[in-house]
Amino acid sequence: MVLTKKSGEVFVIDFTVAFEDRLTSFANARQGKIDKYLPIVEHLRREGKVAHVDAIVVGSLGSWDPSNDAALAQMGVSKKYAKLMRKLICLDTIRWSRDIYIQHLTDKKQY
Repeated sequence: MVLTKKSGEVFVIDFTVAFEDRLTSFANARQGKIDKYLPIVEHLRREGKVAHVDAIVVGSLGSWDPSNDAALAQMGVSKKYAKLMRKLICLDTIRWSRDIYIQHLTDKKQY
């Protein structure tokens, strides 16, 4: 997602679902997304823009990376709306993970 604020500030944000098998899983997923989009942000900065890159990371079982809150706040998302986003994103992730699991077991498409 690319968000350009009225001030001209640009945010490049990628949403990703990480497997929660290690304590470092979320940090590694976030850093991978930052590394992926950093060349774009550096290009924008060379053009004189104020640009940021970050990620919204959710676990495949619906856990929320606490670092997401800082990323949303930096974009100007209100605490109330960030709380709603957290619930909706986590619920959607759980639903899709469940559907994939059921499809794997039954070989019947769930969506």
